[in-house]
Amino acid sequence: MMRDDWPSRCHLLAHDWLKNSFLPNLSAFANIMSGKAQDPQAVRRLANQVLPQWETRFCEALQLVNSYQDEMSPLVWFKQRFQDKGEEPALSFLIELTHGLWLFRHLVPEQTRRARCKLLKANRAWKDLRDAFRNYGSLPANKLWPRVREPFLRFQKACNELMNVFEGFKRGEEWL
Repeated sequence: MMRDDWPSRCHLLAHDWLKNSFLPNLSAFANIMSGKAQDPQAVRRLANQVLPQWETRFCEALQLVNSYQDEMSPLVWFKQRFQDKGEEPALSFLIELTHGLWLFRHLVPEQTRRARCKLLKANRAWKDLRDAFRNYGSLPANKLWPRVREPFLRFQKACNELMNVFEGFKRGEEWL
């Protein structure tokens, strides 16, 4: 059945958390490490508070991407609307056609595949960054940055790419 909460869950994850909380925290850390700002607690905060959020949110994002077609297809709406009235068999051709057009017009399989790829790319970069912090996290900030810079920038870039993919998902306001 179509769940009204898919767009809400997507908004909470992609907009409220990723765009307005997580990415700004990553940017703030990059500014501090590049000397544009100062915050002696930045490294500790990133390692202990910001980065651990990824693990939970990654699972949530993967579930969201995997459920997009099942929850947002017009097929679900039609079946829900006509099933109780016994009209579904008579409209099955129209229902399947509408679903097929939705898949084709909005490139749903390609979009969900691309989102999964971006999620996995970001997760690999996160694991590299997590490992870098484990190996070098006790170093002073001025010696830490050269060691974590490359995995950090890869992770930050992958998260920005992921944000762009999430913004491309249709939220149900238009099917055709």
